[in-house]
Amino acid sequence: MKQSRLLWPVVVASMLLFFGVAFSTLGFWPKTIAALAVLAVCGVLVKRFTGQEGYYGLVIFRGLAGFKLMRGIARKHKHLSREIVDAGLGLAFGVPYAYHVYKKKFAKAALANLAFFAFFFLAQYFGGSQVNGALWLFTVVGVLFGLAGTGLAFLASHAWSVLTIPNTPPGVTLLVPGVTVPWEALFAIAVLAIVHEVAHGVLCVIERIPLKSSGVLLFGFLPVGAFVEPDEKRFEEKSRHVKRRMLVAGSIANVLFFFVFLVLALGAGAALDSSVASVRVTEVNTNSSLGVGVSVGDEVGVASANSFNALLLETASGRGGLVSLEVNGVKEDVRLFDLSVAGVEDGFPASQSFEEGEVIQAVNGEKVYGSSDLSRALAGSGEGDAVSIQTNRGVKSVVLGVGGRIGVTVSSVPAFAVEDVPSNAFLYALFSFLLVVFAYSYLLNFIVATVNLMPLFITDGHRILADELSSWLGAAAGGKAAFALGALTLLVLLLNALPWLWS
Repeated sequence: MKQSRLLWPVVVASMLLFFGVAFSTLGFWPKTIAALAVLAVCGVLVKRFTGQEGYYGLVIFRGLAGFKLMRGIARKHKHLSREIVDAGLGLAFGVPYAYHVYKKKFAKAALANLAFFAFFFLAQYFGGSQVNGALWLFTVVGVLFGLAGTGLAFLASHAWSVLTIPNTPPGVTLLVPGVTVPWEALFAIAVLAIVHEVAHGVLCVIERIPLKSSGVLLFGFLPVGAFVEPDEKRFEEKSRHVKRRMLVAGSIANVLFFFVFLVLALGAGAALDSSVASVRVTEVNTNSSLGVGVSVGDEVGVASANSFNALLLETASGRGGLVSLEVNGVKEDVRLFDLSVAGVEDGFPASQSFEEGEVIQAVNGEKVYGSSDLSRALAGSGEGDAVSIQTNRGVKSVVLGVGGRIGVTVSSVPAFAVEDVPSNAFLYALFSFLLVVFAYSYLLNFIVATVNLMPLFITDGHRILADELSSWLGAAAGGKAAFALGALTLLVLLLNALPWLWS
């Protein structure tokens, strides 16, 4: 590999420039474009200086790294690895698919699926979320079609919201550390890529598929992926089930490490709480109507800012209304959210009566705290009816439009923000860092596992389903069906990204 004395100066300069942009006060799009441009230029220069393969800022470093680890795991845990991956097929594609693969011996794969989706259902239930039709629907979809079906169903549902509900946020985002995610997520991205590809490599060794190389994919100086390169000819000679095992192994490893990092994140969160002396209010929404006089500098009786954010999430997902909270040592009923006007829709009689940022507090004297409260308050009224709406700018009598709607879109905005006062600054900084790394590690492991199982052309899930469709329908018809499924998935993904165009 050729080298240049300019390589490391360029990499260091790129890092300084990238993080300078990431931590700047630029708007989202200028910051994102500038950060990506820095990475792209860095990647082009790294390719030139090292002679490695590269494309448009992406640089591929190949070698034999990790082979010893993969062979060691394969030798010591051959039977266990196969058992885990075989059971994971049910989790990946659903109970009916597990029956298709294993017939009467599908119990382990079915149990893996049921246990996983039962865990998520119970986590939502005990976390305070409403057990509504959407939760039941996604659980049923998961049992029938696995993570692949759940991921596609979620994206399809959000795509419909993008098309029908104004101001719906994007359903997908670019992972740019320091810009769209915290810079600590860089460690999580590296870990999940290694976990995913080592698992592929282990199954290749177990199934006697030669490995040509392994390596890392950089965008500029950032690691954005890892890979193992099997002998494709030998891979294609294997049975369909061996191919399934090898292809699904990466996603199943990501699911396992989702649980590992979830436990680590819970531990880091508990350690962080222990290093907090108090929690104080740093900001109050200027439009807010809290119910009590919460002011900047007041102490709030929660273990940490993370505990407060968890309370916000719990309240937003179903509890609503006021919560009992200590403020300066006194128990008070405190409003955590304000129902803010996010946008005004044309064509409604009342639409011009409201402005963006205005807070809706009550409808016909009934207090509202979230969009579900607003829907309930308007449920008994129809088009042409007059209702009284109290906002932070006064009481307004408005006439409802089509569907009994006011003609605005709303969002729940936190009424105030808090920050931790550490008892030990060093331990607090350490536990905060670990919590962010572990939290993004479990989140991204889950997302990557799910996306990689969806039929999106370049994914392992698409290869598995294309092979299955070819065996059911024949090579020609199966290929067309796989292409159509991939195109549909790509369309749904693009629809989720549409809001970025006007954000």
